[in-house]
Amino acid sequence: MPEKGSPEYDELAKDYQKTYLRTITPKNESILNMTVLE
Repeated sequence: MPEKGSPEYDELAKDYQKTYLRTITPKNESILNMTVLE
């Protein structure tokens, strides 16, 4: 959770859905990371 008063906090308060979606790793990147780990 961002600190109150930070730009990230303001963005979260303004558009929480967009901020949440940005935190999810894209599918292709996830598959690549799992492949490298195996």
